[in-house]
Amino acid sequence: MIAEVLLDEAHRHELVGNGLFITGKQVVFDEQEQQIYWCGRSGLRVCCYDVVNGRIEVLVQTGLYPRDAHQFCDLYYRSGR
Repeated sequence: MIAEVLLDEAHRHELVGNGLFITGKQVVFDEQEQQIYWCGRSGLRVCCYDVVNGRIEVLVQTGLYPRDAHQFCDLYYRSGR
């Protein structure tokens, strides 16, 4: 889940939930475009969230989690990374 929270924790608002952010990493916020980008840890997709209109978009998808996650992991570890 990705949420926005004030530092005093008085306000908490879920931005991305419902399984759309699973083991995400490499999260970045483009302040100029008001977009949050992230990659799934399984390496199967790259997504973005438009802060202005609240829309989530899958930019790249190479498989379905968890069915195809092992294929990416096998390739990753065999490449010596």
